[in-house]
Amino acid sequence: MLWLVAAIVVAMILAALAVYNVVDRTVAGLGQVRIGVMPFQPPAGAAQPDSITGAILQGFGGTPAAVVGPTTTAAYAGSDDGVRRLGDDFGLDFVLNGRFSDGRLVAELIRASDGAQVWMASYDDLSDGQRIGRDISQQVTGVLALQVSPERR
Repeated sequence: MLWLVAAIVVAMILAALAVYNVVDRTVAGLGQVRIGVMPFQPPAGAAQPDSITGAILQGFGGTPAAVVGPTTTAAYAGSDDGVRRLGDDFGLDFVLNGRFSDGRLVAELIRASDGAQVWMASYDDLSDGQRIGRDISQQVTGVLALQVSPERR
């Protein structure tokens, strides 16, 4: 009899974990796109990363995107399998990443499921992080066909 009670308790725990996983992955809601924004780390003298990522996050406001910000995604930066792990851990559809090289920012949107690059843009003038962030969020919003709510236009 005791083994039957133990088996039922274990089954209930496993069922609860399965439900939690399904709920966690759908918390963004049906039809929402889940995007992870990696921290942007510009070279010295360029626009501050907070202004770029802040403008990106602000640009996604009013869209049906659920965004995981750079504070959460920072632990995945620099890893070869970081995008895929990040996507799996948070149920993301895409990851927005920025790389700096030779005084230029290369921003890219990567599909989390297979690591394919969906969109890419390059920026030479790094003096205005707000402008760069707004441009990135506008372009990504367009690529993913995310409709901005009327009050945000």
